Amino acid sequence: MLGLSLSNLNAERSNNPGLDLGDAAKGWAFQVTADKSGAKVKETLDKIDAEQSAKYPNIRILVIGEKQGSYTFTGEPY
Repeated sequence: MLGLSLSNLNAERSNNPGLDLGDAAKGWAFQVTADKSGAKVKETLDKIDAEQSAKYPNIRILVIGEKQGSYTFTGEPY
């Protein structure tokens, strides 16, 4: 997918906070969820620590199902 070699980050660390799939070599990570709420998106982003941000500068949240029309957050960008 997109030339990425994604690995299950939960296999590295049980219930890895914030992120589910990642390719450290290319710097991409994903959170996969069925919860489309802004609270879930914010909770996911809040769990990403400095180490994960450095390792995965490109983070995406994949909502399975219908997504919200838009999301509004304040604070540091990821």
